[in-house]
Amino acid sequence: MKQLLLLIFLIPFIGLGQVQIGQNIYGENQFDFFGYDINISSNGNIIAISGPQNSGNGSSSGHVRIFENIGGVWIQIGQDIDGEGSDDYSGESISMSSNGNIVAIGSRFNGNNSIGHVRIFKNIGGVWTQIGQDIDGENEGDSSGTSVSLSSDGNIIAIGSPLNSENIISSGHVRIFENIGGVWTQIGQDIDGENDGDYSGTSVSLSSDGLIVAIGGPGNDEVSPDAGQVRVFENIGGVWTQIGQDINGSSILEISGANISLSSNGMILAIGAPRLSNGSLYRNGAARVYKLINNTWTQLGDTIYGDTTNLNFSQGLDISSDGTVLLIGGPDGGESSPTTGQARVYKYNGNTWNQVGLTLYGLPSHQFGNSVSLSSNGTNIAVASFTGGSNPLGGYVQIFSIASELAILEVVEDIAGNSNGINVTAAQLNSINGVSSAIDGVNYSTALDNGTFVDENNPTALEIQTIIDQVNATLGVTDNYSLSFKLYPNPTKAQFTIQLDKTTELKNVNIYNNLGQLILTCKKATVNSSKLASGLYVVEIETNKGKGSKKLIIE
Repeated sequence: MKQLLLLIFLIPFIGLGQVQIGQNIYGENQFDFFGYDINISSNGNIIAISGPQNSGNGSSSGHVRIFENIGGVWIQIGQDIDGEGSDDYSGESISMSSNGNIVAIGSRFNGNNSIGHVRIFKNIGGVWTQIGQDIDGENEGDSSGTSVSLSSDGNIIAIGSPLNSENIISSGHVRIFENIGGVWTQIGQDIDGENDGDYSGTSVSLSSDGLIVAIGGPGNDEVSPDAGQVRVFENIGGVWTQIGQDINGSSILEISGANISLSSNGMILAIGAPRLSNGSLYRNGAARVYKLINNTWTQLGDTIYGDTTNLNFSQGLDISSDGTVLLIGGPDGGESSPTTGQARVYKYNGNTWNQVGLTLYGLPSHQFGNSVSLSSNGTNIAVASFTGGSNPLGGYVQIFSIASELAILEVVEDIAGNSNGINVTAAQLNSINGVSSAIDGVNYSTALDNGTFVDENNPTALEIQTIIDQVNATLGVTDNYSLSFKLYPNPTKAQFTIQLDKTTELKNVNIYNNLGQLILTCKKATVNSSKLASGLYVVEIETNKGKGSKKLIIE
């Protein structure tokens, strides 16, 4: 377990909800379909939103707008990025660099008979300026740009052309390009679909460094008609080489791979099967998550199913940078009408996917959840209602924070794995910045050996939200784990080293700031900390013997 993370929460997950950040962001005109695709920056403060049927530069030319959260208000950055001409539907797919300064925009209907193209823009002095040339499809009817995915730095892009027939009719393909001296230059070979009607490239997702790409082919029939398939490739010496096996859908018409999302390191993959039918529920949809273990894609936890017929659950799909937080949207079902839509967040605890907070629902006929996006650490979520809004079919996007929900879940899991106990008074908790409420004089005790939570003096359920590391620092809670390791030097400036005994193998290092936010991940015993601001941090290590954590001071 990590250091003893302290939060008293008697009945987990009651009453806490997602908190909306800023205002709804509405489309410009009716029928814009604003929010058809969305992509949020790594820190959750910048969001790109497409309106592919906007007619600012000709009928259904499409456009993309980028907004920044400034003082709790979403303010547009720069100009609208319009499609080149009528019927381009520009923005049906978009992707943004980690810092939000570069955006790629797909227009699959651009050119002669929908050859399709992609354009990439950079924010230069508040003006979105095109980088390099248009990246056009190869042949008429390719629909190049149906899907796009940028590397973290925005210098590598994967482009899906699901109707390309170079290998066989509509087998599809993906091409990857790198910005070399202002020219988008193809890396390696075309990655072609295997069979007729695979529609490979309907979805693509790149790892942070652009060296691993996942490709969805929802029309693949290897298991059964349109069961779907996902394949993952790594750039090895300039050749895209498949890693692991084909990941096939399980049943007819589930179109597994229609939506996919890779973790930052490319080792964890979320796959949507929005038309999967489970039991008596028709097309309720589902999502599965896999990890590459010994060159085999192995499912993590159970399949996550939609709960309503025709929900198309996983039509919207995104996974956090570390692969532990999953956001799933289902736009075509809901409580009040068939197209209300919903979105749910899940956190992986090492064995199962647990829902975080309450299910979010849209308004009638708004198709809430058709497109979703997560910040890097999973604390900010964006959900689109592309057929909603005050203008008919104008569309809008909402952004929420679930930071407190994730903090509570993490603490509960950590406490449940501890074999010791601790008593904390409400007065102590009230003195800590970040605690929302407590009852004076009530002593809370946690029976940590069996994971239960007991209020010895008051049976009333109570929520106390706090910032994890502030609790640890303020109460002086010591590291509580048998794993022995050292950090030196500590305090430090430019770097520090993790010292383990000879029998302990280091697997991963996570560094959290004093808000409990994951800010750095690596796998080396010597860690470069030169870019970290001065302050208190928590260094969590994963080894072959389990987890441990210690405080680190950056001077």
